[in-house]
Amino acid sequence: MRIVSFVTGSLLIASAALAQQAEGPGAPYLATALEASAYLSSVELPQATGIAWPASDAPGTYVSTGVDSGAAGIGLFYLRLYQVTGDSAYLDKARQAADYVDSQYRANGNYGDYDWFSGVAGGGEFFLALYSETGDSTFLDRASFAGDWLVSNAIADASGYHWEFPGVTNVYTSLAHGAGGVALFLARLYQETGNTKYLQYAEGAIGWLRQFTVPLGNSGIGWKRLTTDTVTYNGWCGGSAGVYFILKKLWQVTGNADYLNLMLATARGLVAVADWSCPRGGVYSASTGCPGGALPLAAWGYSTPSYGDYPEIVCHGVASMLFALFDAYQRTGDVTFLEAARAGIRWLEAAAEVQPQGLRWEHIYGTGLLESGLLTGTASIGHAFLRFARLDPAERQALSAAAPASEAPLRPQLSSRYLQEAEAAAQYLLGLADHPQSGQSRWITYVDKPAWAADPVSFPVEYDTGWYTGAAGIGIFFLDLHDAVCGIEPDSDELSPLNP
Repeated sequence: MRIVSFVTGSLLIASAALAQQAEGPGAPYLATALEASAYLSSVELPQATGIAWPASDAPGTYVSTGVDSGAAGIGLFYLRLYQVTGDSAYLDKARQAADYVDSQYRANGNYGDYDWFSGVAGGGEFFLALYSETGDSTFLDRASFAGDWLVSNAIADASGYHWEFPGVTNVYTSLAHGAGGVALFLARLYQETGNTKYLQYAEGAIGWLRQFTVPLGNSGIGWKRLTTDTVTYNGWCGGSAGVYFILKKLWQVTGNADYLNLMLATARGLVAVADWSCPRGGVYSASTGCPGGALPLAAWGYSTPSYGDYPEIVCHGVASMLFALFDAYQRTGDVTFLEAARAGIRWLEAAAEVQPQGLRWEHIYGTGLLESGLLTGTASIGHAFLRFARLDPAERQALSAAAPASEAPLRPQLSSRYLQEAEAAAQYLLGLADHPQSGQSRWITYVDKPAWAADPVSFPVEYDTGWYTGAAGIGIFFLDLHDAVCGIEPDSDELSPLNP
């Protein structure tokens, strides 16, 4: 069931009317997403073709096509808003964002950016999402143009294919900026088109990527973030947690058990490098666990070996590593994966900071670096807890027992502890929201910064607009939370820019 707007006219009028009409437990979250939309509408920049947005409110800030901070990511927010409200004005906004992205690709190939975050692979994902929603072949044609550009710009060697940024020494490997993200998009494009060229290059990208694994304990493996790294990287954006789901897509598309074996070896690697601890200062023992039978906690550093830095958020941190562990449990039934995932959740719960309104989480534990966004801040933790509620079998059972399926859209506040954590994150973000005009909401990007970070360039005072750190991504979280508390299941739980 979707809440449908009966209002025509401008987006601002429609947003206000929808906010007034929305009822039920999800109403505050839908209203906030609509306020984020109103803010984004107030700063949009009409282009010769389509529309774009500045990356932030900072004077002279750049405009881009990317999923991370540009039109593709903001377009995905408007697509999600259309899915929730049924208001075609939001779909039209997403279409105009796609017009701009496509026009830039055809003019200059996005200035050489190929990647999933800022480049052509991510734009291709945006086009595929629009095609899936609308069935309009224009978007599949645009995705194919993006795929052909990636094929024509691939660098081939004996191991397969990869891509490099012009003039940049570092060569990335995985989801956000590397061959892995390109492989994910091309595999999806193959599914939609049946063109085996795209599958050839997707598999070739994985062939190249396989050079950069490192054996870990428990017959597991880790993945390097850069080709020159001497350590493995654990996170979703640049390492094992993201590569796991790229391999999953290749396995689903091809049926090749090699990809399944690599997936599970990646999950075993994450278990092997977890840092275990006990609550209330107890000393953890691998043989006996925690004193008094207390349930242990687990965290992961940026890299292996760990330097004692424990990121919490989806892009680099514990939150997203648990997605892979839950999935590995679903594939195998091996409770080792389930126990590690639940220990990671307990660590995140222990790391939460109680606020006058809700809970917040740091980007990196104990640093004081506080952000708000979907990939890097408290919204990312809220998003993660929504996923945990779907992934943890005990939580799914609790959700199913809350009310008969026939009454799902009418459910009251659900009892799931994970959903309560997601709502606590939302309550914090509601209190943090800034309202430049009545009916608008935006969020400061860096709520606070580490005591050692005096550099204002790295941690500027600004309000970002995009998917990665800004209003569009936070809006997606509020829309997903709206659906969750209304008992509306997502159409898919597959990794995508709409479900990072």
